[in-house]
Amino acid sequence: MEFVELTAEEFIAYAPSHPHFSFLQCEGAIKLKTLRGWQNEFVGIKDKGEIIAAAFLTSIPQLRGLYRYYYAQGGLLIDYTQPKLVEYILG
Repeated sequence: MEFVELTAEEFIAYAPSHPHFSFLQCEGAIKLKTLRGWQNEFVGIKDKGEIIAAAFLTSIPQLRGLYRYYYAQGGLLIDYTQPKLVEYILG
């Protein structure tokens, strides 16, 4: 298992097949955040080259650029019944 940065294409291909997928993680929502000035990033966990968890992170500068506010748009796409997996992505 490894924590990786995903491409937008990888996330968009994976997200709709996940049981926790919501409209907040669809391609249109990603484009909307970009239009509103948010920076988009996609992270996940891959096991043997296959995505097993993912998150769509958006961020925007705060306090005159001193730090960034990050938000996991729509939550994590992860199997919450696997505590070790949840700990791995949040740890």
